[in-house]
Amino acid sequence: MIKNAELIKNTSIARSNQIVNNNTSASIKSGFYFGYLHAINGILRQVIKEKKFKPKIYITGGLGKIFKDKIILKPIYIENLTLDGIREIGIKIYL
Repeated sequence: MIKNAELIKNTSIARSNQIVNNNTSASIKSGFYFGYLHAINGILRQVIKEKKFKPKIYITGGLGKIFKDKIILKPIYIENLTLDGIREIGIKIYL
């Protein structure tokens, strides 16, 4: 989108405090944040409704921290879960 629209600047991905904004950069940031947040919570609500249980949620990675306080089931946040898992597997394979 940025390559084809001269006036759109690179926008950092971060938590947004409001959904309606008055500039393009803040609107893109807000759209990303609230779009994903509501998608995550919507899927969790549907799982809870269909399966009648509350799953344990783990989130990982750099962007996980911007969502961790707003996900409905209070996830466990482990920033390097993927890398730690790969390291653990590698240690077991080579020992």
